[in-house]
Amino acid sequence: MASSHGSIYSFKVDDASNTILSVREEKPAHYIMEIESFTEFKDSIEGEDEDYLESMEFIAAGHRWVLIIHPHGNTGIGEEDHISLYLKLISRPVDAIPTSTGRLSTLNARTRDDFTWTFDKFSKITDSKSSDDFDMEERTWELEIYPKGWGEGKRKSLTLFLNLLDCSDLTGGKKLYVDTTVRIINQLCEELMEDSISGWYTKECDGIAAIHLLSLSDLHNKDKGFKMDDQVIVEVEFKLVMLVDEF
Repeated sequence: MASSHGSIYSFKVDDASNTILSVREEKPAHYIMEIESFTEFKDSIEGEDEDYLESMEFIAAGHRWVLIIHPHGNTGIGEEDHISLYLKLISRPVDAIPTSTGRLSTLNARTRDDFTWTFDKFSKITDSKSSDDFDMEERTWELEIYPKGWGEGKRKSLTLFLNLLDCSDLTGGKKLYVDTTVRIINQLCEELMEDSISGWYTKECDGIAAIHLLSLSDLHNKDKGFKMDDQVIVEVEFKLVMLVDEF
């Protein structure tokens, strides 16, 4: 019998029949991504820069992977009129971690709701300030703004967080995927400054940010119109909210 380090197969020669037999040493790994509201999901990301959905990480055969689905085809390389599905390897071999068998199912997919909030006395905010709580897609949220930036955007850009306030039901493998567009409203003209906030919310309830939403030079330039009368107006548009359950 011959095998190599890290292989999930071993091989042996049957002398009687002079054939080579392969024996799988690990059970097969299965990972299923089920999208129940597929048409709604497909319509919600049509025309977007990121017109695909990436699954949560899973482990199989000692490696970490993700599934990437393009419901309109991978238009970046000319694929159209069909669904494109990719399996992406994202790490080297993982030692001492069992092979993953799981199921990812979409429990709901709701789209296109928005919320607008005005941050008054903007120049008086020393570090960060949060909006009032608001309900959207059957959950409670808040916007948290950092006028002087946060993280990589510190002293460079206006940073905005979208915080999920109650994650008590995100247990047992449940996670919430959110795709939004956030905007700083121009109070002089129709020009907008926008970015996306998208990603997974888990039981830790960590917020997700648009770190470089607007440069501080543009923010404080009166001719730009993003801050007027010491007010900054922020809008968040919910394009896709999906509760998923992995087990």
